[in-house]
Formats: sequence, C-alpha cells, structure tokens
Amino acid sequence: MHRSKQVKRGLRFGSAGLWAIGIALIVLATALPSCSPSLVPARQGLVMRNIELPVRQLVFPSGLRVVAERDARNPIVGLFLVVGAGSSSDPPGKEGLAHYIEHLAFRSRPFGKSSFRHLLERAGAGEWNASTSLDATVYHEVGPASELSELLRLEGARMLAPVARLAPETLAVELDVVRSELRERNETGFTGEVLGALQKAVFPAGHPYARPVIGTHASLTSIGEDDIKAFLKSHYQPGNMTLAIVGDIDLATIGGIVENALPPDLLRAQASPRRPPIPGGAPEPPPPPSVPFSQSEASVATPEIWIGWSLPRAFDADSHLAEMLAARVGSQLVRASYGVEHEDRDIIDVQTRLVRGKDASMLLCRVVLDRGAHPKKSLAYVLDHLHLVEDGLGPRFFGEVLLGSQQRVAVVDMVLEMEDLVKHGETRALTTHFTQNPLTYTRSLAKVLDLEPEPFAKFALKYVSPERARAVLFLPAPGGDRVNAVPIGAHPVGEEEPSPIRVDEERLRAIAPSPGLGEYSRFTLPNGLRVVVGRREGSPTATVGLLIQGGVGAASDPGAMRAALSLAAVSQREDNHSFPEHFGATLRRSIRPDMAQYTLEGASGNVGTMIGIVAEHARYMVVTPAHWGHLDALVAELRLAERKPEHEAVRQFQSTLLAGSPYGRWPTASDVEKARPERAVDWIAETHMPENTALVVVGEIDPMEVTKIVKAELGDWKASADDKPPSVPAPYPPKTDRGFKVLVTDRPSATQVQMHLGCVFPPAKTLSEGLQREVAAQLVEDRLGGTLRERLGVTYGIRSHARVLRGGTSFLETSSAVERDRLTTALKTVQGALWALGEAPVSQDALGWAKLRVARARTTAHVMNHGTANILLNTINQGFSVENLDFTASYIASVSAKDVHEDLHACAAGTVTLSLVGDEPTIRFALKEAGLR
Repeated sequence: MHRSKQVKRGLRFGSAGLWAIGIALIVLATALPSCSPSLVPARQGLVMRNIELPVRQLVFPSGLRVVAERDARNPIVGLFLVVGAGSSSDPPGKEGLAHYIEHLAFRSRPFGKSSFRHLLERAGAGEWNASTSLDATVYHEVGPASELSELLRLEGARMLAPVARLAPETLAVELDVVRSELRERNETGFTGEVLGALQKAVFPAGHPYARPVIGTHASLTSIGEDDIKAFLKSHYQPGNMTLAIVGDIDLATIGGIVENALPPDLLRAQASPRRPPIPGGAPEPPPPPSVPFSQSEASVATPEIWIGWSLPRAFDADSHLAEMLAARVGSQLVRASYGVEHEDRDIIDVQTRLVRGKDASMLLCRVVLDRGAHPKKSLAYVLDHLHLVEDGLGPRFFGEVLLGSQQRVAVVDMVLEMEDLVKHGETRALTTHFTQNPLTYTRSLAKVLDLEPEPFAKFALKYVSPERARAVLFLPAPGGDRVNAVPIGAHPVGEEEPSPIRVDEERLRAIAPSPGLGEYSRFTLPNGLRVVVGRREGSPTATVGLLIQGGVGAASDPGAMRAALSLAAVSQREDNHSFPEHFGATLRRSIRPDMAQYTLEGASGNVGTMIGIVAEHARYMVVTPAHWGHLDALVAELRLAERKPEHEAVRQFQSTLLAGSPYGRWPTASDVEKARPERAVDWIAETHMPENTALVVVGEIDPMEVTKIVKAELGDWKASADDKPPSVPAPYPPKTDRGFKVLVTDRPSATQVQMHLGCVFPPAKTLSEGLQREVAAQLVEDRLGGTLRERLGVTYGIRSHARVLRGGTSFLETSSAVERDRLTTALKTVQGALWALGEAPVSQDALGWAKLRVARARTTAHVMNHGTANILLNTINQGFSVENLDFTASYIASVSAKDVHEDLHACAAGTVTLSLVGDEPTIRFALKEAGLR
C-alpha cells in the first residue's frame, strides 16, 4: 500500500511524528575528595549522560497505533503487541478467558499446518512469550533485525486471527495446560488461586479487579468455543491494539515497512469503536472491603499470609510514586524475616510485588510461615515494620535517604530496564496504549529525578497503613484433600512433527551473530589476574563482574565457606569507595559449585567506583567477631529454608547426581552451625587471590581508561608466596549402571509433582563440546515438551539445560511440574524419551530445530551487559577461550546427529537421578505402575 494513499486516507504520525527524546541525568550527589592514590574517586554520586530515545509514532485509520523506537546496540528487533483486554474484560463466570486465549494464540495455525510458535521459530525469533494482566494481554517476539518484515507479517496474522484452525481436542489440551499453570503457581511459590483470593479481599464486590486473572478451575471448565469467538470479536480489534517495535530499525523507513508487512484490514478504517485513553488525573482507588482478615484453604506447601493494599493506577505521569513506594515497603518488610531483629521464627520469607492496573494498582506482601503457629501475631509483627517506612518519611531523613540513595537506585533500575529489550518494549507498549502518548513512559524517569520528599511522604502515608491492609491466611488442605482440583482430561492431540528446516552455518550466523567479543581487550596482570574489558554502545550503563574460582567444590569446609560468603564484610579502609547505593548501583554476591561471583550494575559514569568496590571485595574481605556474632541468625534462616520440601529436594538431587564429586556437596544449616571463624578466614585466603580471580567490565565505557583503573586498583595485589589457587576437580565421568535412582520428598496434598531429572554427560573439554551438550539438552526438552505439554497437557512447561562446571564435569538437568493424576504417564514418557534418544540418532529435522533454539537462546543472552558479562565469566571459569565465543554459530552448526547421540547414550546408559516432590502416596503408586520402584 503506497504511502501517499495512506496519508490521503487519514494516516497520522502523531502530533510531531518523530521524537528524539532526551532525558537529562545529573549527578545527584557531589563527589568527595579521594584519599586514595588510585584513579577512582573514593565517594561519588550518580553520574550518567543524557539518554536519547528516538521514537516515531504512526496512527492508522483503523485506530491501530504503532510506536517505533531505535535501539542499535544489537542487530535484533522486538515486537510488542498490546491488546487492551485482560482479566477485567472476562465475562462473569468465565474468569481466565483472556489468559486462555493468550495460550491458544501460540497454538493457532494462521496459514494451515504449522503452529504460530513454529512459524516464529522458522523466522528466527530468539524469544517469545505473552502475559495477561488486569487490563491487557501483551505478546512479544524478539528476532534478527533482518527478519523484521517476516515477523511483522506473522504478527499481523495473529492480530487478525489469534485463534485459527484449532480442533476441539487442541482446545481441551491447552485448557489443561492452563489448569497446570494455575496449580504450579500455587504450589511452587508463585501466585494462582491465591492471587485471585487476595484480589477479592482488596477490591470491593463487583469490581472487575476482584476477579482472578488466571481464573478458577470452575470458571475455566465453563469456557466454550462460543465464549472464545465472542471475546475475540469484541476485543481483538485494531482500535484496541498498540504495537511497539524496538530495536535496530530505521525510523525514516519504518512506516513503509509496517504498511507493506501488515494486512490492509488492520490499517483501513473500521466500524469497530476505538478505545479512548485513560482520562487525566488518577482517580482514588476503590475502598477495600470491611473484613481486614480472612482465612482460606489453598494448594500451598506451608501456611502463608498475603497482605494487600490498593493504590492509584499505573500508566500515567505519577505512576513512579507507586513504584518507589513498593521498593521502599519491600526493603523494610523483608526485615521481618531475617537478621538479629527477626523475633518471629515462624516467618520463613517475606516478599513484595506491585500489580499494575489502569484503574488501580495493588501492593502485595507474601509472608511464608513455617507452621502457622500464631498467624495473627505474625501478621501484626510484619505490619509493625511499616513504622520503619513511616519513620523515614520525615523531611530531613527522607530527603537524605530517598534523594541520597533510593532515588538513585530507582533511576539506575529504570535505565537498566531500558537496556532489557523485553521489559523496555513491554513497558513502552503498555504505557503508549493506555495514555496514547509515547512520551509518558520516558518522562517518568525525569519525574523520579524531580521528586520531592513531601509529596512522596503524603502518598505513602495515605495509602500504605495497617488500617488499609487486607490480609488472607492460606492454609494447606488437610488430609491430602484437594482444593478446587479438577482432574486433567484424557484427550491427547496429534504431535506436531518437526517440519523440514534448513539449518546451516549461514542461517545460524544470521540468528546468532557474532557478539564481537574478539574485539574486547583481554590481558593478564603480572599478578595473574585475568581481565576482559569491552565497550557496548547505546545505554549509559555498565556491569562489573568479579569471578572467584573454586566455589563449594574447592572448599575444605563448605559450612565455613557459606558462613564467610554471608557474614564477611569489606574492611573499612581510609580510601574505601563507599557503598553502591550511594550512586544507585546494585551489588550481588552468588555462590555456585565451582565459583563465587560479585556483580555490580550501575551507570557507566560510575564505572571507576564500581571497579574499586569489587576490588575491595576481592582484596579486603574479613570475618571479625562482630560479623560472626550473626551466625546464629544465619543458621536459623537456613533451618527454616530447609524445611521447604523443594529446598531439601534440590540438595539431595545434586548430592546424588554427582555423588563422590566435590561438586556434589552443598552446605546445610548443620554444616554452617559447626563452622569456625578461622576456617572462614582460611576459605577467603585460599580463594581470594589474583591467580584465582577474573574481572570483566562491559558497557558504555572507555576501555583505555578502564584498563588504567583496573591496574591502579588491582595491579599491586599480591598473594603470599605459599598461597596456591585451589586445584581443579577431576571431571566426573558418566556412570555405566543403567537405571533410575529415585528420590521422593513428601509435600502432602499437593496436586502437582515437581520433577527434576538429571544424568551425566561425557566431560566437556572445549567450548564446542559445551555447545554440543546444549543441543543434546534441547533435544530432550523438545521430545518431552512435545509429548507432556503439547500433546497431553499435563504440565505447564519443560525446561532442560546442560551444565558445564570447571574441570569439564557436564550433566543434564530437566525440570517440570506435572499433574499428579497423570504422573504414571509422565514417568513412562520420561523413561521412553530418554532411552529412545540414547538408542538411535535423531532425525536431521529434529536436530535442526534444536540447533535453531540453542542459537537463539545464545543471542538473547547477549542483549544486556550483565548477560554478556556472565557468559564471559562462565567461559573463563570453564577454562575455555573467550575469543572462541565469536564462533558460537559455527560450533552449533558443526554438531552432528552422531555427536549428540553419543552424549545422550552415555547419559541414558548410566544412572539417571530422578527427584519427585509431591504427595508421597501418589508418587509411590505411580512409580510402581511405571516400573521404577
């Protein structure tokens, strides 16, 4: 369709059409003079350049709105489609319909044989998913920028016919998948029926938000084909849709590309009404029901208290207030579950979450209890921590804390979200859809910068108080009874066989282009410290990662190692670099079987200070008597965590799968309790040395300046003459005694069984062999997912990964949650699939699809700085060459059916470890029926 004709028919490019949105980010605190001779200032406020976000908007006669944003950091593009219909649009009694249609859209066959999911894969999409919220359904896909036209063509087909050519059996199986999701989200720590019950407690009867997003088992059962057709006709219209295109695109030509790729019926004027933007001025949230505390049964592992507050709506100029309030409340209420102040030992964990809506929002707090001995007392204890929020709202203290640290953290988090293509694209699309103004989203960042203490204090005190809190106590169903459980049906559909596909090196390079890591600066300091420094344009952020090789596998005393990681602190030197929150950065510490890692994310203008902080963690970690005084609190937290069935199951799985290997150990609360401070000090001395360390700096930085800073901060770091890096554990070989080692962990009354399966691959000695193992793991996921999810509908999803540890130890991990009524079928499927893959090579088409999926996963891992930093650190830790990462596509292309058959044969021919968490009598019966016990 020619551009000029469209303009004559009323095509509008917004008020200005093209914006280059600039946000002035300033230093929020003055830099203090440094006492250090290094190049790094000792203390520093947030330093960040202006952000330019070139945006173009197109509004078509049909009412369809398209907003395009250029982000040229990577040769990829993301499409984000908002349909302005979520759970609040579900007809009464049909709750969960919008979410069910979201699922069906990926099963849809708009052009005949292939499902929409396979069409996306064929087009090279590296990631896709969808979500349903209170007011919207959002679909997204990310793929090569070169395939933009094809991705738009597919998106247009979904917009016109989101549910096409689906047999009744397929509709029934996907409904079972939704039921599986509902149960999984209850029993594994997420939210399903629980969230719906809390919505009912927070919002008054009759309010659209008082109904569950995912529905109930009863409402899902009532949904029929006529309901689906009526919902689509009413809501899936161009005037109720917004499409955001974010990535490596040309804004000058995007209009013509969109017009040529999307079907004309989506662009021309239609009789269907257009949805108006939300009106200006956020209304007051509806008053909560009068009952402040209630009790219910649900599919939860242990008793849980959920607390909710209604807040003003999201998606407007003041939505940042709720975002910052949620962060502050969360940081204070979590104190009810840890530390010296942790007085209620029945509280295991406290989490907070903000649920956004166009009419109102919800702030939720989940309190996980051990036994539920005194729930009302526990509720009062958590709510009492709100005074910590209120105490911080005085003008003086609030000004120092919020504008001195919390505000900076919020700003950096928002900029880091912009670096995340998926989060950024979804937020851009949602905000534009509801306000019909692309500028609203970007202006929210400036609002945070301009925020004053007084309006925020009034907002917080008005909406989050014990009086406005509404709480529900959820108890596990007694005696193995089920709560609202509907059996999974027996209506399998025909599997979608892998269609022929051409997968060669050229195609894989297009999907997984070289990340350019070979151009990064790589050097080793005279003391043995390995360094990688790389510049990535486009976002004023940086990631600094420090790797300490060894981890649990190198610890002579794993309990002391665990205590040291939690209790050690950086010695306060005269030239210390202060704390990350002073300039809005976030520091994370993690431990794995083969490594410990310190990671800092922040503004690239603060990269020098970030390097200084991780250098302090490498060089000056100490354990003092004052630190060790908190050991009892740490042991108590670990003991509570170990009472959760899934926690103990993971520990047993790892120790069984890698029995006899140092990597099979994991410290328990008892190990930590027996630890001595001198052994913790020994672990730091044995691992925190330059020869055992690697540093990676990635982001919008000057590599030459960063190199100078690294040398200044770490060049004079010396280990003692007697210190030697920890030895590398010998690779763990596959076992030869074929069979299943089954571990059962009881979770009474659970309607699902969490399944964790693993077996040992041959050792991976090179990067190419590591990628070969990933292809093998993908084949397992494809085979099991095709049967258990797509054909039978007994699980929400299957996830398989190949793990490669330092020294070459390599193993398969596959996890899922399956319906307990169909556990026997699932166990037989797992046995048959794993042994079949080990007995004969797969077809070239199945291999091609697996390669394609591994390649796209590698591409999406490089989208953000921290993803690239983690890949670099993992590669260094595994002993592989960093420069070889640029040949990932070539290595994947070279994997043959014979290669993966040998891996899977070795894996299946040995001992397969199978961990099952759920209702033990049900599990025992299914194991017997499946011939496994």
